[in-house]
Amino acid sequence: RIKGIINLEDELRKVIFQSVRSSFKLERGTPWLEGEVRLTKMVFIGYNLKRQSLQKGLEGCLKKTTTN
Repeated sequence: RIKGIINLEDELRKVIFQSVRSSFKLERGTPWLEGEVRLTKMVFIGYNLKRQSLQKGLEGCLKKTTTN
């Protein structure tokens, strides 16, 4: 199981994520409040989870930024 709140660029609302096995659901949540820190938070619920593999896969989803 996975539950979480996702921060998507250019989305004014929180995106609610829920997953059970291979089934998942995304829905728009409440708007981000002015001054609220926009973070993505996910909770993984299960047995014998492979933390390093999960972390590596999730880091691959992060937006890459460049500096000039």
